Amino acid sequence: MIKISRIFPRIWYYFRAGNAIYVALFLSLLSNIIIIYQLYLKNTWLAEIFPNMNIFAVVFTTGYITVCIIAGIIHKKWFLEADMEIATSKTPQIVLILKNQEEIKRKLEELKK
Repeated sequence: MIKISRIFPRIWYYFRAGNAIYVALFLSLLSNIIIIYQLYLKNTWLAEIFPNMNIFAVVFTTGYITVCIIAGIIHKKWFLEADMEIATSKTPQIVLILKNQEEIKRKLEELKK
């Protein structure tokens, strides 16, 4: 059972995580689609290619997701090691846990017996 004094911090944490990861992403994508279509495409020759916002939204979202996936793959291949190095330099306890992982597993197994 969760203590009453811990409910607000948990709710605040869940709010921040949900907002930062899911809601803000959706709203930013939606606002980009609307702004680009209304301010740029609607009054140019591209309006012939995208006669309504729905067609543009599908094309934009497909391209956006594709670019993000490619960027994620490139980031993983080239920059993940640097990210991990920076993260572990800020929290050196993680390095100790990773180095002693087998010993930790063995001790946990002993505790289970």
